[in-house]
Amino acid sequence: VTGSARDMALEPHLELLFKRGLAESARSTNAWVITGGTDSGVMALAGAAIAENSSARGELTPCIGIAPFRCVTGKDKLHGPGAGERTVSYRKVRANSTVSAALDPHHTHFLLVDNDKTPGFGGEIRFRTQLEERLSNDMRIPKVLLVLSGGKGTVEMVAESVKRCTPVVLVKESG
Repeated sequence: VTGSARDMALEPHLELLFKRGLAESARSTNAWVITGGTDSGVMALAGAAIAENSSARGELTPCIGIAPFRCVTGKDKLHGPGAGERTVSYRKVRANSTVSAALDPHHTHFLLVDNDKTPGFGGEIRFRTQLEERLSNDMRIPKVLLVLSGGKGTVEMVAESVKRCTPVVLVKESG
């Protein structure tokens, strides 16, 4: 899922349809939902949709956020000794901006990546599309990119996905 990173003001019926459609599609196909992972725009909307549906049914749909580490607000709490999986208490400490954003609390997992060529938002796009392609090929599962509104980063994500022959679904009247 990709799209606007800004807070969105969708028509209530479109927001409801998006949330229900995404959650039901993911649940019925055992899909993993992958977003940019921050608590803004379409990423927060997708995280909320999956969390609301998962808790209502008692099932857990993986909702994975892939974000540029340098842009994560409060990233200093995520540094520490040791490698591998660990639990970290994380909460939003300030408002999102054009240079940093908090992680969305409704995502189940995060991959935080760095890219020296593109150190800000957008630096994760190539890694994300490569990972999605690898997962799809190795696990022999289909992939699709769902787009809700967006700007320059969304166009980059769509272009990278199209290069990799990923079907793209654009949500009409979403901006």
